[in-house]
Amino acid sequence: MKLATWIFILYLAIGGILAASFFVEEVPSAQGHIHPTYPDMSVGGDSRRNDSVLWLGTSLGILELILFVSMLCLALHLNRIQRILMATGAGLLVVIFLAMMLSYRSLLATGNLADPPIFLGLPVPTAFMIYGLGLAPLFFVIFYVVQFDSCVLQAERYEKFNQVLAERQATREEHS
Repeated sequence: MKLATWIFILYLAIGGILAASFFVEEVPSAQGHIHPTYPDMSVGGDSRRNDSVLWLGTSLGILELILFVSMLCLALHLNRIQRILMATGAGLLVVIFLAMMLSYRSLLATGNLADPPIFLGLPVPTAFMIYGLGLAPLFFVIFYVVQFDSCVLQAERYEKFNQVLAERQATREEHS
């Protein structure tokens, strides 16, 4: 399957999830309650209010991460090993995202929101978000740096670019 077709399918799936979100019945207190001291601020209610939409958010997040990696690949000329590396990076992002969502779900299930377990100074789901999803894209930065010559600026394309540039400069000099 061509990459552009795959990206189009991802966009359709994301559109389907967004459309489905309009048909999920809103539960009472889904928007929170008015804070007793500060009436301009809302406070969360029962954590079960998220149950009907959590799977939609998880699905949307997974599709967006896959779309992110697919868009990174759009302008690259990848060989088989490079495709495997990009798929591994996508898998890494999805696994970290799922770990974040599962730890969030677990935290909601325990009801211990006032004193959550802490990892590196943050609640576990937040730690997955900051340290996991925040740092995982470095994989792609390193990939681009190391693989730049073979998948972005290939030697034959660079030679073709220089040839076209020389031709344009020659025609510009003739017209001057």
